[in-house]
Amino acid sequence: MKKIDFDTIAEASERVNALEESQVETFVTHFTSVQPAVVNYLLATYNDELSDAQSEYLFFLGCKIWDAIHTLYPNAPAITDEQIDTAEQENEQMLNYLADESEEGLENFAEILLQDYAQNELMEFIIFAVSESDEEDEEEELEEDDLNLDDDTRGIFFIALKTMVDCFDKAIA
Repeated sequence: MKKIDFDTIAEASERVNALEESQVETFVTHFTSVQPAVVNYLLATYNDELSDAQSEYLFFLGCKIWDAIHTLYPNAPAITDEQIDTAEQENEQMLNYLADESEEGLENFAEILLQDYAQNELMEFIIFAVSESDEEDEEEELEEDDLNLDDDTRGIFFIALKTMVDCFDKAIA
C-alpha cells in the first residue's frame, strides 16, 4: 500500500470531525457496507474491557484512519475476520514482549517502529491520538467528560488501530 501521508490523514481527520449529526449515519453505513469486519472489530472486540465513551472514541479514531485509507484506495478489498485475527495475534505478541521492557526500551522500540513501519505516519497518528496530549481535544469533540485512558486502555487502542492498519497494508499490496 502506498504510504499515507500526514496531509491525507489530517484531511480525513478534519472530514470526520466536521460530519454533521445527519451525515454520521451515512458515513457509518458506507463504512459498514464496504468493511463490515473492520467495523465489527472496532465496535465489538474490546466491548467488555472498554466503557461506552472509550468504545466510541476507538471507533471515532478508526473512522479517521479508514477515511484516510479510503481516500487513496476507494476500492480496497474487504478485510476479513481471519485477516484481523492474524494481525491482532501478531500485535498482541509484540505488546506482550514489550510489557517487560524498560521505559528506555519502549522509547527505542517506538523510534524504530516509526522509522521502519510501512505506514509510519498513520502509526504516528495512532500514537498521538492515544497519548495524554491529545486526550482533552478528543474529549471535547466527543463531548464526553472522562475517557479515562489508562495504560491498559491505551494498549487496547494501539493494538486495535495498528491491527486495522496492518490489515489494510497487507491487503492493498
